[in-house]
Amino acid sequence: MIAKSRALLMLLAIIGLAHSQTPNEVRINPQQPTVYLTPERLTGDKLWLRLHNNSRWAISFRTEQPVEITVPFRLADGREVKALIEGAEISPKYVIDNPMIGGSSVNSCSSFEQWLTPGTSALMPVPVERLKPLAYFYVNFRYEWGGDGHEPEHRVRFEYYPETKVPGNN
Repeated sequence: MIAKSRALLMLLAIIGLAHSQTPNEVRINPQQPTVYLTPERLTGDKLWLRLHNNSRWAISFRTEQPVEITVPFRLADGREVKALIEGAEISPKYVIDNPMIGGSSVNSCSSFEQWLTPGTSALMPVPVERLKPLAYFYVNFRYEWGGDGHEPEHRVRFEYYPETKVPGNN
């Protein structure tokens, strides 16, 4: 009887310990999503958006042009890739859904894979007229654990409204 009681107490202690430990957080800033977009500035007819990688993994996405200044980065599986430097300007493949005027527009002349390392960001210009009056802007990406690219793509979304606050332009 005492042996069964001890075994039960040990089991309850193990279960309690397991529940008190939190899983490893994959986000660098737990208050933000793993990948997200923020408005950076408005210059002329371009809204500059910042793509943030807030995950502990590198992400890749397609762009129209290669980025000239990169740094080597080793992925968890040992592959070495060329990664963007912080704040690099990019022209990614994107989709804009504009429900007010109907339809979608796609920027799809993309053939270069770019990598964004954990905790870094990149800037992209978007024609603001294509976002008016209301639009959803999407960029597809893959996490580094997607391996050879056969894993499904993920999508980050930015919602543009007439009231969208852009730093320095309010």
